Amino acid sequence: MDSIPIVETIIGGSIAAAFFVLLIVLVNLLNLNTSTMFRRTKDIAIRKILGGSKKEVITQFCLENGILVFVAILISGVLFLGVLLPKLNDVYGADFGSIGFSFTDDYPVIIGAIALGLVVTIIVGVLPTLRFISLPISKGIKGKLDAAKGNFLLRNSFVILQFTIAILFICVAIILNSQIGFMKSADLGFDRENVIAANIDLDYKNIDAANSNFNALLDELKANPFVESVSTSQAVPSDYYFNYSTFYDPNTDVDVRIRRSYVDDGYLKTLKIPMAMGRDFDNILDTEESKSVIINRSAMKAFGWSSIEGKRLEYRGDDSDGFAIVGVMEDFNYQDLQNSVEPLVHYYNNEKDLAHHRYLSVRVMEGKEKEIQNLMNTAFSKMSSRKSFSQEFLSEKVSGQYRLIEGMLKTVNVVALMTIFISCLGMFGLISFMAKRRIKEIGIRKVLGAGVFKIVVLLSKDYILLVGIGALIAFPIAWFVMNAWLGSFAYSISIQWWMFVMAGLIALFITTFTLGIQAIKSAMVNPVKSLRTE
Repeated sequence: MDSIPIVETIIGGSIAAAFFVLLIVLVNLLNLNTSTMFRRTKDIAIRKILGGSKKEVITQFCLENGILVFVAILISGVLFLGVLLPKLNDVYGADFGSIGFSFTDDYPVIIGAIALGLVVTIIVGVLPTLRFISLPISKGIKGKLDAAKGNFLLRNSFVILQFTIAILFICVAIILNSQIGFMKSADLGFDRENVIAANIDLDYKNIDAANSNFNALLDELKANPFVESVSTSQAVPSDYYFNYSTFYDPNTDVDVRIRRSYVDDGYLKTLKIPMAMGRDFDNILDTEESKSVIINRSAMKAFGWSSIEGKRLEYRGDDSDGFAIVGVMEDFNYQDLQNSVEPLVHYYNNEKDLAHHRYLSVRVMEGKEKEIQNLMNTAFSKMSSRKSFSQEFLSEKVSGQYRLIEGMLKTVNVVALMTIFISCLGMFGLISFMAKRRIKEIGIRKVLGAGVFKIVVLLSKDYILLVGIGALIAFPIAWFVMNAWLGSFAYSISIQWWMFVMAGLIALFITTFTLGIQAIKSAMVNPVKSLRTE
């Protein structure tokens, strides 16, 4: 698999996810601090009367927020080292190696986290305070905050921003999950089920003795009633070498760069790859004629041929007759679906030539896989080698190509849940604040006959509308970003309308649930107590 685009996506996506989560946290803190200031205007006014300077008030609020921020940094550090880092190594360790963390070597990360904490503290401590500290003392003492009503639009903009980001990540998770499901279940042009792929490139200490034992194993497998077919090959789908040769057609002078690999006469049968024309390899015929090859349909199209009759693969400047094309196999996806099917040529190599094959593929009757695996384990345990014998199902090996993308999906799922959870926490605080500000109004409405449901709708409808606006903004952004990303795949899904509807419904359900809890709590308050509240 050409992993470079995926690696770039993982790095870029991780940076973007971290930035967006930080942005949501920052927005929430600004929102909640601004809301809190409405209840502390009298406190600020009294401080100013007693001679307190603006600097002292700002310092106090920065210290209060700084304690929260740095406690959060400590908790996040513990979670990173204890939970996230081991998970990252599980997902990406096989491809990039394990990630370690050392306080002595990675001190720039610690310094960066502290610096970031200071920046967040200053922003959330200073910006809300400046707006309220400039209020006249008379208005602050009386609680007349008309000048602060301008915060409504800003606060609503922050709510929309939070849910735009949260819904964006939900959309990405749904589309990414659909693409992975498509790649895992797509028709690849061969049958990957019930095939055991064993790695036989084990660096044998005595190749002659190993070859003798291996030939005996082949005979035993072919005689086993549970084995349908057996093949040895240099590669299997998902693990073809990046071996290329450039051949040309002397009649048209067309050059074609073709990927190449060695297989025996059982390879196409074992994987059930259909022939388009010509014949499959034959152990008797092709042993005598060592330059027989089979190309795929893409190679034939690249040369512009409609038939292989009289055609050969030839090198430029080579006086030999080249390679005789005995057949054309149908195209099959021997690499992941991020890449299109490239021209491919299979050279013939005898199945008993252990030194020149990497894989032993065995198609087994369903339900009998364990018995054949045990048989092969026993046979290879008798062959002295420097590497350990391993085997796996071909279906699992093919699916393993998408391990990195599945790691991306896990990351996106976590970030999506985190962003909407943080957003809902902020929403929970805001509706709690709004309910306290409107407590007398709620009491009067209840006295006049308004039920709990009407009160809940009154408190929640504006925020649900904001979530809807956030969804309308997130949908086109998600479509544009994911459509561009899916364009890097040779085979991909089409983005469907229901993916956005599902993302919107998920966000709406979680938001409605969160708002409903606090709204019901506020609506159930005794109206007598509400009307007595100052």
